[in-house]
Amino acid sequence: MNKFILGTLTATLVSTTAFATESDWSGLDREIEALSSTLAPAGEGAAVHGWIHVRWDSSSDFMVGTADTSGAAFSSIRLNATGSVADYKYKVGFDLASGSASLRDAFIDWNFTDNLKGRLGNFKVPFLQSVLQGVVGRLMVQPTNITSLFGANAGLTGLRDAGAAVMGHFDMLNFAAALQNGSDGQGDEYRTTFRVGADLMGEGAGHNCEGAYGAAEGMNLSAAVAYSEDGAITDSAMTGFEVYLTNGPWAAAGEMMDNDKAVGDNTPWDATVSFMFNEDYEAAVRWEDRDDTANTNDLTVGVNRYISGHNAKWMLNWRTTDSDSAVLDGDTISLALVLGF
Repeated sequence: MNKFILGTLTATLVSTTAFATESDWSGLDREIEALSSTLAPAGEGAAVHGWIHVRWDSSSDFMVGTADTSGAAFSSIRLNATGSVADYKYKVGFDLASGSASLRDAFIDWNFTDNLKGRLGNFKVPFLQSVLQGVVGRLMVQPTNITSLFGANAGLTGLRDAGAAVMGHFDMLNFAAALQNGSDGQGDEYRTTFRVGADLMGEGAGHNCEGAYGAAEGMNLSAAVAYSEDGAITDSAMTGFEVYLTNGPWAAAGEMMDNDKAVGDNTPWDATVSFMFNEDYEAAVRWEDRDDTANTNDLTVGVNRYISGHNAKWMLNWRTTDSDSAVLDGDTISLALVLGF
């Protein structure tokens, strides 16, 4: 592993989208104008919200062409519109980080009962909480490897797919069941996903954000199991397990995913511990085992400075990857600013 100066402010990873060109942004302006004119339903206004996640990555181990990585990029720029018409709620969301509007969410919810609702449209696959977690609520600059692996193995764009789902919450139990298009699109095979969770202590943990910041008082514990399989691909089942715990200034989380033959034939896992050392700062450590053929492990150490909770925070991470593959082996420092609005 190459040496690098830890004082360097973080910049874009090789895989991260760079800033858009001036011509890209000109086109984006027109797209946003057109988008805003279509998001307001007749007779009712839509609530517009979203976030900006910008980062600066620095590494002498991962190259951009022939140069060291050192620069800024948008991880995500999200614009969402939510509202309701009669008893139906809707959400339409676009990501703008590439300089053009890319559809993310577009779904309609309705209630069967007070505890049971249906969903139809394009939405996140209801797998593990790290997959469902929004950018604003993350504890680290990058999502867990399991989140990335699930998206890659499922062949999904942004971990989303079109389909239908039923979701419910009954006392300490919650569940979701979804039928989504899967790899054959509108063919007659589906991606089938089931998730069952339980709040075992207190108000539960990990539902809205990762880490200890903003957690309910006392000890809170949640656990869940999830299963997802693409009917068009033989041996494509993925089974996930998770646990989240908060207790005062402490938080801990762990997850594991068991992949069938067609989607890796491996069992990656990770564990995270964080501590609020005052009301505005949280330190965290995450260990991840990819369980790949290159014996790749990742260690991430980070600290967050909360300005206005998760809606305005600075994130500083040092991530070191140990692997038999020279392409994966190396260190990166990342500094990110997240604003939710």
